[in-house]
Amino acid sequence: MDEYLELEPLIVQRWQDEVPDIKNVISIADLDDIGEVKQPAPAGIVFYDGDDVLTGEGGSRDSGSQVIDQRWGLVVAVRNVRNIRGGASARQEASPLILATITAFAGWTPKKGYRAMRRGSAPGPAYDKGYAYFPLLFTTRVFT
Repeated sequence: MDEYLELEPLIVQRWQDEVPDIKNVISIADLDDIGEVKQPAPAGIVFYDGDDVLTGEGGSRDSGSQVIDQRWGLVVAVRNVRNIRGGASARQEASPLILATITAFAGWTPKKGYRAMRRGSAPGPAYDKGYAYFPLLFTTRVFT
């Protein structure tokens, strides 16, 4: 690990490379900022969601370093005003993008020293004036 949040640009680049149907990939400070993002869709939104420090046996080394699981949020955002109340059209549009994103990141090892990314529990979707946001969460283990 060279920098604590060094994975962000790697995640952005991988998303752009592996899911070309997502037109724009940007970063935000946290999930609370999602409503402020109104850009051409479909879009990918990346945010750092904190980390979990492993404690107990195996959670630290003699050198003082610790094992952590970094959490990264990836949000598939689409804009679809058909069936705006029910959201079915937005879900139909987002579905292949969500699957492609999961395929691109589940099992991906972002860099030497990190473990393969795996899915975690994410909040449910959000809808706002024709935009629909579908959060996914991925974690990767690393020694600090």
